[in-house]
This record gives sequence, structure tokens and C-alpha cells, in this order.
Amino acid sequence: MKRRITSACLALPLLYYVYILITITLLKSVSLPELLSPGREIFRSIELVPFNQIAGYLSGSLPVSSTVLVYNVFGNIVLFVPAGVYAALFGRSKGLVVNMLYIFLISLSIELIQLVFGLGVCDIDDILLNCLGGLTGILLYRLLQKLYKDEGNARFAIAMLSMLVALPVGVIEILLAVHN
Repeated sequence: MKRRITSACLALPLLYYVYILITITLLKSVSLPELLSPGREIFRSIELVPFNQIAGYLSGSLPVSSTVLVYNVFGNIVLFVPAGVYAALFGRSKGLVVNMLYIFLISLSIELIQLVFGLGVCDIDDILLNCLGGLTGILLYRLLQKLYKDEGNARFAIAMLSMLVALPVGVIEILLAVHN
């Protein structure tokens, strides 16, 4: 019974996380129907120099508000922490390199989709920050494994933490959608 509850409490937040990930990274400036519209204005940009955009933010050569800086830097990190946890949790390999490869490929895929569909800047910084967030998630998973000393208990703790985060965020999102 505990195993079924754990599975459900992992699956629902995972699906919600994938929805949030897609919404934030791919559909932040365009709705799904607009994405497929032939008359949509397309914006493509690619940044291949590591930390160029972040350095521009910090130096003032790219004038943006502190909110944009925080959102861009910390948002990319925080957004991929769950990906790291889920990669370590569900991956066949518990190895750091393999799980980091999953994170890298997910992030690279998102950036390439942004480029192909003209959904914003394809930025190496985003990939690096996403990988840092994924690494944080993997290390968090390993910490929980050590704390609970049992894979089943660690899975249960992650399931409960996932629900604890997903439920309030989901309720707030619904309330905001209803209000708008």
C-alpha cells in the first residue's frame, strides 16, 4: 500500500513538473495555438559564449532589472532541481555522469526547440545553469538516500516533498488562472 501511495505521489508531481517546465521554457511568450500559427512573429537568437549574457547583466552592458537577472540565473537553476532528483530517482544508473547527461540532454533539447520554433534565445548559459540545478537535485537525492539509509524510505520522502511543493503551487496557479 505504501508503495502505491509513493508511486502516485511521485507520478502526479512529475507530470505537473513536466507541464511547468514546458510552460516556462517553451510557452512563456506564446500559447500552443499561436505556436502553430503561420502568421506568428518568430524571434531567433543564439548565444554560444558561456556566461556572456550573465556578464552583460552584471556589468550593466545589458541593462535589465534585478528581477530579470534573478529570474534568469536562479530561475534556471531552481527549475532544474526537480529534474535532477527525478533523474537520479528514476534513472537505471545512479551514476552522477549518466544522470548529468540526462539533464544536459533535456536542457539542450529545450534550447534547440526554442531556436527551431523561434521561442526566444538559445543560450549556453541556460544549459550551464540548468545543469547546475540538475546537479543540485542529484545531490539532494543522494543526501536523502544517506539520511534515510533505505531506497524505499528515500523514495517516500521525495514523494511527500514533491506533493508538499506541487499542491500549493498548483492551487496558486489555478487561483491565478481563475482570477485572470
